[in-house]
Amino acid sequence: MAEFCTLDELKLHPAYQRLRAATVTDPNDEEFLQMTIKAVSARFERATSRKLAKDTYTEYFSPTGDQALLQLHALPIASITSVKESISSDWSSATVWESTSYGVDSEAGLLKLRSSCFLEGFNTVQVVYVGGYDPIPDEIRYACILQSAHEAQLATKTISSSQTVGQTDTTYRVIEFLPIVNSILSTYAIMRL
Repeated sequence: MAEFCTLDELKLHPAYQRLRAATVTDPNDEEFLQMTIKAVSARFERATSRKLAKDTYTEYFSPTGDQALLQLHALPIASITSVKESISSDWSSATVWESTSYGVDSEAGLLKLRSSCFLEGFNTVQVVYVGGYDPIPDEIRYACILQSAHEAQLATKTISSSQTVGQTDTTYRVIEFLPIVNSILSTYAIMRL
């Protein structure tokens, strides 16, 4: 799992002057802050419906009808390694689409067959590709610092909601994204096809 800011960057936030100025830091503080960064980074990816860090990804698709367009989730797309189809999910003997048979909109993360449709069915298409940002954009790093600092500060306060399901009461912490973070993430969100 990628982390969209570093512990040192988080320590630059004014709320963490205590950690920045301390000659000896409490390892539990740092461990908690690192966990917060990881959790916020994971929530960013869920909120945007995409993978943000550059890596090699394998995605599976279940086309319907005459579908010829796929939305990949790690963009921008740097390269496509393979596009395969298989009714049995046996990818070693699957049909491989030649790179000339599809087009790619790198920024939008779209892969489109030029003159055919994908094989209809559950997980019949496999796409292996390299996509995402390297480095992570500054505004994503900034949003991660702000949200991580906010959530770390809230950890000492009681903000909870409860819900009853059946005979079980569940109390959980409700932490929403800061408005500026929502604004930044909305510019990176994938719009559903």
